[in-house]
Amino acid sequence: MGLFSRRSLIAGVGGAAVATAATQLPKVGASATTGGATVQLVVPPERIADTRSDGTGRISASDPLDMFVGGLIGTGVVGALLNITVTETLGAGFVVANADNAAGTNPTSNINWSADGQTLANLALVPAVGTRGVTLTVGGPGSTHAVVDLVGFLMQ
Repeated sequence: MGLFSRRSLIAGVGGAAVATAATQLPKVGASATTGGATVQLVVPPERIADTRSDGTGRISASDPLDMFVGGLIGTGVVGALLNITVTETLGAGFVVANADNAAGTNPTSNINWSADGQTLANLALVPAVGTRGVTLTVGGPGSTHAVVDLVGFLMQ
């Protein structure tokens, strides 16, 4: 894997871990169509990662986290609406959510933190394409735990 190690979290719909993409989408609470795309909200939101309790541990610049989002891949979904929370931060840094381990496709940070012990959250629309789903990558010298909830998705 080169200079970086990689950890992967396989998240399925309804909290069950699965090795392949599920064929059903999460429960939809509301939807709206605009510009040929449909935004559908997931009710209640689905927790797809919590590095404090799922065994993956802190993420850092040298140790990003791949999240296979079961139920999204191969269903016409082109984006995932995620609530991303960083917590128990160490040092300063930022986190970027990218599609399918596509480093550099989203050069804008989703959350920035500046000190130890911070908890911050942000809503992000992340392209969700390919076979991997979403990758969280940390920039800067810090590290953090991450909690990620699927809030909705964008379909074409």
